[in-house]
Amino acid sequence: MQEGLKTQIKTCTFVEREIQTMSQDMLVSVFQAVEAVPTDHLGLIKDFAHKLSGNRNTKWAQQGALFLRQEACWKEPFAELGDIVILEVNYDLSLEEMVAAGHYDWKNGDINAKRFPLAGKGVLWYEARYFHFDRNISSEAANKAIMEEDVANPWMSAPIEHLLTFGARFPEEQRKHPIVGLGSSARVRGYRDVPCLCEYDSRHELNLGWWDGGWAPDCRFLAVRKVSVPQV
Repeated sequence: MQEGLKTQIKTCTFVEREIQTMSQDMLVSVFQAVEAVPTDHLGLIKDFAHKLSGNRNTKWAQQGALFLRQEACWKEPFAELGDIVILEVNYDLSLEEMVAAGHYDWKNGDINAKRFPLAGKGVLWYEARYFHFDRNISSEAANKAIMEEDVANPWMSAPIEHLLTFGARFPEEQRKHPIVGLGSSARVRGYRDVPCLCEYDSRHELNLGWWDGGWAPDCRFLAVRKVSVPQV
């Protein structure tokens, strides 16, 4: 009886040592891989590591595995209002090309590069999420609430290029509710207008809404922030 117990203890100890050795080997391998990553991409590694250690780590691991296999990922609509997705905003595209990528059935003719100029360069990565206030709300109040949500890593209302990138990637979202980008505005016939994605008579539409007109309870406000980059 005692000999059997001793054998079990020795076996458990051996297994624990093997696990520790494997864990150490894996950590060494991870550190070596990170050391080879170009400095410009370290922010992505840091951000993904935070996602894998967060409360939605399983979902991020599943989608990350699809990405590494070069399979389609993050194609499903937002499961929850707090969900965060990564947007790849390509400033090498013109505004007209960004609009064309959304395949809208109708576009407001006042949405053009003269009224909504793009200022970025190259490809930049952003986190994106909805804000939903479930009440009538002014543009000022919604914009203020978005900026104050996370003081340490603040969100900002989505400019038009982020809204268009989102619309092209998630075309079915605007069928559920209007999506507003308060981060860009233009004067049109004396009114301050902002871009929004919506559905009318089963059509995907890219339209403009009045900044001063207020927003209904079903509206979602798209917010973005840059993927964090560590100080090096």
